[in-house]
This record gives sequence, C-alpha cells and structure tokens, in this order.
Amino acid sequence: MNPGQKGITIVVFAITVASIWFAVRKISERDLAAKEKGIKAESAQRELRTSVENMAAKYNATTNWVNLFDKEHSGRVFTIDVEEALRPTTVQPVLLVGRIEDLIRRNGKYYVSINSYSHKAPQIYYILECDGDQANTITKHGRVMARLL
Repeated sequence: MNPGQKGITIVVFAITVASIWFAVRKISERDLAAKEKGIKAESAQRELRTSVENMAAKYNATTNWVNLFDKEHSGRVFTIDVEEALRPTTVQPVLLVGRIEDLIRRNGKYYVSINSYSHKAPQIYYILECDGDQANTITKHGRVMARLL
C-alpha cells in the first residue's frame, strides 16, 4: 500500500469511527429523552392520583362509579349508562376528573363543559350547571376539579 492509499484509508477509517460514535450518541440521547418522558408521565399520573384522592377525601366524594364500567359493560358505553352510574343514590358527591373546555352563561345560569380523561372510564363530555362562585373560580384559575352533587 503506497503512502497516498494509506492516508485515504486512515481518513475513511476516522470518518467511519466518527459516524459510528455520532450515531451511538444520538441513539443514547434519544433513549434518555424517552426514559425522561416516561418518568415525567408516571410522575404526572401519580400527582393526578394523589390530587383525586385528596379531593375525594376533602369532600367525602366517591370515585368508584368509574368501576361500574369495568364490570357491567364489555363494549360500548352509552349516555344512559353514564347517567345511571352518576345518579345519586346517597347524598355523597361524585368526583369527576377532566379538562375544562368551556364556561357558558345562558339565561342567568352558568354551565361548565368538561372533557373527561380517566383511563378507567369511557371518554365523557359533561355539561354541568354551576353557580356564580364556581364560575368565578373557573375564570380565575382556568382549571378546577368539578364535583357533581
């Protein structure tokens, strides 16, 4: 091998090693980012679970109405099923978890629309009547856990 070919071989080898190092580094960074994202998601789920438990304890609210869908329905859940699950059989409030989509005032009454996002329950879009104080809280804070009495 002449000196020119030896130099080209060394350059090609160096470029190959650098490319492999760069690819391994990018894969490692991507894996690390995916792990961090998973950890953040788990942390957010734990925080939500803790918030729900605290809110339920504070208002002595039930959250087990969601479990009715696991046992009674093997497929599609209809509005009437949700109405029955939420129908008060006691004076105990029912805790609903979701994202507030809108706050509406019609004929002097306030309504909040909430899109649920429980992993146990079907996705539900609620429209609940609320009073002026609750509407003000929603307006000020942008989000709130709603409860149905």
